[in-house]
Amino acid sequence: TISFNYMTTEGQSFYDYTTLGGTQYSGTDIAFDSVNYQLGIGLKQRFFPNAWFRPYIEGGGLFGYHEIKYKGDLSQLSATGGDFKRKDGLTGFGYYGEGGVEIDFTETYGVRVGGRYQVTETRAFETLGEQKVKFETLVFQLAFMLRM
Repeated sequence: TISFNYMTTEGQSFYDYTTLGGTQYSGTDIAFDSVNYQLGIGLKQRFFPNAWFRPYIEGGGLFGYHEIKYKGDLSQLSATGGDFKRKDGLTGFGYYGEGGVEIDFTETYGVRVGGRYQVTETRAFETLGEQKVKFETLVFQLAFMLRM
């Protein structure tokens, strides 16, 4: 299977960045917006593949791009100058496991109910003091199926 995930969030974080010239910028409670795009590739095993009621399990790997955009006035950073970074982006990798059931109402229509647990970790962000971002998500799904 192939999947595409898109997640957004906002919050506050510390900011710790050193330029190539050696100027260090740091601050706490800096507001940010975050966007994560992920591509998942996995294998699905359906039990009773020809029945109207098909439990399944799925697992696979994730590859993504994670971007942080700092918003608002960054003048509160503890250094002078204007060469701090307003956004930072990196790739990340992870894995997922999913389980659920597909139910056919007719030969054409059905539903899928499931849950997915996934873990993702990025490389180290320059603006987070060379720290990684690791997150776990639990997603519940309800999908309507249409076969053609």
